[in-house]
Amino acid sequence: MTLKVKGWLLNQLLTCWFSGVINLCYSMTQKQLDARLTAQRTRESLLNLAEESSTGTSKRHVYLYSPVEIDAAQVYLSSLDANRIPFVVFTNPQTIVDFAMRILICLIEDTSDEEIFVLFDDCDNMFLDEQFAKFLKGVLSKSSINLCFNKYSQKYSASIADGEIMPDKNSRKRKNEGYMIPTSRFRFGFLSNIKLFKKDDFDKFNVESTCEIELHHCDIRSICKTLDLDFSIEVIWGWVANVVLDQGALKEDLGEDNYEENALRIVEWLWTNRGQIEELSIRTAQKMAECLRDGGDSDDWEDELLENRDAA
Repeated sequence: MTLKVKGWLLNQLLTCWFSGVINLCYSMTQKQLDARLTAQRTRESLLNLAEESSTGTSKRHVYLYSPVEIDAAQVYLSSLDANRIPFVVFTNPQTIVDFAMRILICLIEDTSDEEIFVLFDDCDNMFLDEQFAKFLKGVLSKSSINLCFNKYSQKYSASIADGEIMPDKNSRKRKNEGYMIPTSRFRFGFLSNIKLFKKDDFDKFNVESTCEIELHHCDIRSICKTLDLDFSIEVIWGWVANVVLDQGALKEDLGEDNYEENALRIVEWLWTNRGQIEELSIRTAQKMAECLRDGGDSDDWEDELLENRDAA
């Protein structure tokens, strides 16, 4: 037997569920509830991805795309911590040599035979540069390879060859120092604000001539376990509302007293102005909370946060 819940009853149930810890007697519109529910389901997908990474269900490399407005990378990392999986995080590698040196450091520090799960956060540059993207595709697509690089040369390769970390003979001939780094122990994860191109996009956007970097994106997408957090502005609001109302994210600034009232005031203002606000994000909600803490009001929010406020 299947119980179907519709209309106002569903609205009331969702309101009670989302009010959760703070016990709000507040009725949101159906559109707001839908946005919060979609955001919650997406968050669960993110937690499932972390759980798969930690249990070994998915031994593939991981690529997580999320918009800059939400804290998806932090949620994923926190979930990995909760699942007790060891990982290493590097931020913003600028060049292929930078990438290679960080991998080399991991091998020097960990001499066991265990897998090393390396995550790159804030790594958009890796996927905006054609040579970098091509290089990464080579590293990710082979199960046992050596990463060959020379910091004085513009030539890099990912080749199938067994061996230790060692100077590259060709680079020695040039009197420069090069290295071959085995990468078979590594599983990589990328937490990026760049959405990888898909093969379907070529037909969708009537792309007649494709760029090499777009083809590299397609290949990387197929190699990795990829999760795209594609959010509308309403769902971004839902994500922010859930964090503020259910997790008490603004209590440091708003305090315990009257938190529900002030938190609701903030999320309602964000909803009303979602089409005009410069950035709808957790950071924006935090700025609004700081403003209230310092004696400000909604007029101050409008002056600071709305686009084209002066023109109006």
